Amino acid sequence: MAEGSTITQVVVDDSAVITVVRGRIRVKFNANGGIDVYGYAPVTLHAPVNDIARLQQVMTEPQVGDRMEDGTIFGGISPDTNKPMYVRPVDESLTMKWKQAMDYAVGFEGHGKPVGTFRVPTDRELNMLFQNRAKIGGFNVSRSYPAEWYWSSSPYDYDNRKVQSFYDGFQDRNCKVNHSSVRLVRS
Repeated sequence: MAEGSTITQVVVDDSAVITVVRGRIRVKFNANGGIDVYGYAPVTLHAPVNDIARLQQVMTEPQVGDRMEDGTIFGGISPDTNKPMYVRPVDESLTMKWKQAMDYAVGFEGHGKPVGTFRVPTDRELNMLFQNRAKIGGFNVSRSYPAEWYWSSSPYDYDNRKVQSFYDGFQDRNCKVNHSSVRLVRS
């Protein structure tokens, strides 16, 4: 079962119809292979599922923006590690220079996880966080420098690292001695 998720109800009736209810969504898989979806929310349909155990796994996978038991937020599948990525629910309290951000991440201990669990996201992960910023929440979108700009761990060149504005999504570089915001992730 995925971290922090639950199925509200799974029903298999005599006519081989499977109904899964999660939150406000009800999905019916009928004996003829048809699928009916009821409710208003984004739904991801997967390939046909032939067994209840796999159906439960599919329906219990966390959705972007789901709060996990440890207080982090599911940010999606990392485009770099292909593993689930969890995001701290808030930015770190101060903007930091790049080296400070990297050192802070290495020494961070929180959410019931040991030191070394969290890190600064890569530029591709940072872009994914930007794309899902409304679901994840808490990002600085104020168009104020340097707070709207977030560090990535990805190099641009020797003196610069890749950053992204969470006001408009623009990706750029920032000199390592300048300040930017930090949002830690774990995967």
